Amino acid sequence: SSPVVYTVTAEDGIAMQEWTVSVVVLPNTETDIVSFSLTEKVAPALLDNLLHTISVEVPYGTDVTALVPTIGISAGATIDPASGIAADFSSPVVYTVTAEDGIAMQEWTVSVVVLPNTETDILSLSLTEQTGPATIDNLPHTVSVEVPYGTDVTALVPTIGLSAGATIDPASGVAADFSSPVVYTVIAVDGITTQDWTVTVAVLPNTETDIVSFSLAEEAGPAAIDNLPHTVSVEVPYGTDVTALIPTIGLSDGATILPVNGVATDFSSPVVYTVTAEDGVTMQEWTVTVVILPNTETDIVSFSLAEQTGPAIIDSELNNITIEVVKETDVTALVPTIELSAGANIDPGSGISADFSSVVVYRVTAEDGDNSQEWNVTVTVDPAVSIETAYVPLSMYVYPNPATDKLFVELSATADIYIIDALGRVVITLNDASTKTTIPVSDLERGIYFILMKRDHSREVSKIVLD
Repeated sequence: SSPVVYTVTAEDGIAMQEWTVSVVVLPNTETDIVSFSLTEKVAPALLDNLLHTISVEVPYGTDVTALVPTIGISAGATIDPASGIAADFSSPVVYTVTAEDGIAMQEWTVSVVVLPNTETDILSLSLTEQTGPATIDNLPHTVSVEVPYGTDVTALVPTIGLSAGATIDPASGVAADFSSPVVYTVIAVDGITTQDWTVTVAVLPNTETDIVSFSLAEEAGPAAIDNLPHTVSVEVPYGTDVTALIPTIGLSDGATILPVNGVATDFSSPVVYTVTAEDGVTMQEWTVTVVILPNTETDIVSFSLAEQTGPAIIDSELNNITIEVVKETDVTALVPTIELSAGANIDPGSGISADFSSVVVYRVTAEDGDNSQEWNVTVTVDPAVSIETAYVPLSMYVYPNPATDKLFVELSATADIYIIDALGRVVITLNDASTKTTIPVSDLERGIYFILMKRDHSREVSKIVLD
């Protein structure tokens, strides 16, 4: 490793000579790259000493335009470009190795290969109908999307973003039935790596709090539903008992209501209903008003005079009233007492003197102010009954009393028979009834009636009961 001195002694044993021996190591002529590495490499570089090539693989997505290699070369040699200097490997790079002797040289071609993408991610998924961004979970590989209540999920068209170069089955933009979860398979660009993703579309609960229908058995017409002030108005006929009406209420899908549907409620004043949506959070108060319509009846239900000999005969079909007064009555100034349908008024009024020497026309106007009816009132004088005399009983026998289905009437002679209800209305008329007459009464309402027999100037009245 350093010169060695040898001493040569001649044969005479006297003469001596030193010799210096130096061993000179020639400079290295090797021009090899013995190692090549990149921080980004996925495996050791492949060195081919015959072709003088190097191949290094890096992951998909690596920026190969400024990679810094660490290069091992033959002892004493140099390399250009130098180790540790950034180089653009977007295409092969040629390195020149110069041996230690300064003469021998060798070019090496280094290729950096970017591996194909193995990612199988769903990066985005959207639906036209969605209420917010999809929730993507990369661990269980699930996607969840919410759509509004009422969305038809049987043919939704998703737009799906994937890892670069990847494909998906079913494809993005193809309609799918999301009434149950749909499994999508993502295939990486390498054509080998795959991943199943489960996509679930959740239909949000209904937030509507509408009353869509409201009906009562007693209603006079459809309810008026106003969605702005949240009111319902229902009209019922005059005389309806509104203290225990049972409504049938239609609501938005999934909603509930308090007071509950189908429960008797007192509508004598407005009732507030609270509708809770299917989501259990959204609520709306509705005010329901039941309006009793004014009476449309234009009936005279009773008509009496102080001078009358018996009940007035009220014909509600022909709107005629006939009443007899005792002989010697001055019919030019009679004062009637008149009862009308509830809320109605009459002209001339009850208690107003009228001249009944001819037919008097009364006009009854219903409570509603629209409906009216003329009634003709005829007063006749009974010549057989004076102010001083009483009724002359005739021979009439009525049985059974009370009656249910039939009345049997026995008369001493033929006569006219009238059955009059408690309001003075003639409900049955029999002209020239025989001495033995059967009268069906099963169709009449149960209650008190009067049976009037008239023949010439004679009459007889009996009270009967139908039960």
